[in-house]
Amino acid sequence: MAKFSHAIYIDESGNAANSNDIARYWVTAAFAVDFEHKDLLDQGIRDILVNNFDSTITELKGHGIPRDLKLGKTSTDVAQDLADLWDQINANAWVVGTSYGVNVPPGVYGKKIKAKDIARQLMLERLNGFLDSGHLAPGHCLLIWDISERQELQDFSRAVSVFRDGVTNTHLNPRLAPAVLGGLSHDWSGLQAADLVSHYALHHLARRTWAKGSRQDKADDFGKLFMPRLQKDSKGSIVGWKIW
Repeated sequence: MAKFSHAIYIDESGNAANSNDIARYWVTAAFAVDFEHKDLLDQGIRDILVNNFDSTITELKGHGIPRDLKLGKTSTDVAQDLADLWDQINANAWVVGTSYGVNVPPGVYGKKIKAKDIARQLMLERLNGFLDSGHLAPGHCLLIWDISERQELQDFSRAVSVFRDGVTNTHLNPRLAPAVLGGLSHDWSGLQAADLVSHYALHHLARRTWAKGSRQDKADDFGKLFMPRLQKDSKGSIVGWKIW
């Protein structure tokens, strides 16, 4: 019987809309955590909320920053706390970003391919390659998605079920569960961590073109605190950041 050792929490930000502001962009983020560290993760997210947010806020959401912060607290304070927790639980993370109207990359097939389809394909290729390389063996990984986004959950579930690597033409690694568990982000601290990563990544991506609605503080926080913690290869080069 397969043993699930890690949860890979998936969150997405943006709209990939035909616009000239931040809504033009799309980000898919994956945040992988050993199930043995779930208690540490849960407590860490609670601590971030208590230390940085108004007492009425019970869920960590990137779009609530800075509106929901305590007086004197900043975007950087929250990002630093998550970065410290990231190190404590030894999480693995990947981010894929794209935007409206980009060309479809080789190996992505289907009718009316959208930016989100491209991002999901490239994300699954990275997760698949990570497991193909022997990481986290012999454990299996469970994909967990915010069930409140019901249509997107269905779309992502289908992307997982029909996945083939665009380069090797191979199917999904058998240790990456060919199913997606839906959960409420309010109940799953890992989904809240992934939300923060994807939200800050969206601002980092959009800020490169000075897109309206993007924030410099969040863009900088991602570049300084989250980017260096994304997945690296054996030589120490960051492979957990992909822009198409």
